[in-house]
Amino acid sequence: MKTPESSTDLHTPQSFPTLTSIALVGGNLVLDILSTPESLDLYALLRSEAANAFNSETHWADPAALKNKMLTNSVIRKSIRLSSIQVRGLLRAVVAEDGVTLPNCTLSLEAPG
Repeated sequence: MKTPESSTDLHTPQSFPTLTSIALVGGNLVLDILSTPESLDLYALLRSEAANAFNSETHWADPAALKNKMLTNSVIRKSIRLSSIQVRGLLRAVVAEDGVTLPNCTLSLEAPG
């Protein structure tokens, strides 16, 4: 496996979409947490869960410690579900009631029904 020789090797054009989506998801996550009703006290609950999961220095390097953070996992998943970065309009096909016919009549699409 080739290791990067400098930090610029890590930032190739191929990694740009991933970095962009991570930044958008992270930004939406922070906004979703901050916009929860105060009565839920979500921020304090997340801090408490993190303090319990990472109660010693060895836990910071242990990936298994993340498995104990069920509330954090749930909040991240719900935020991704509610604040999706996909353009929803591109996921749907809209066809007129009487279908669509192209000018040269080579293709005719009919509305489902």
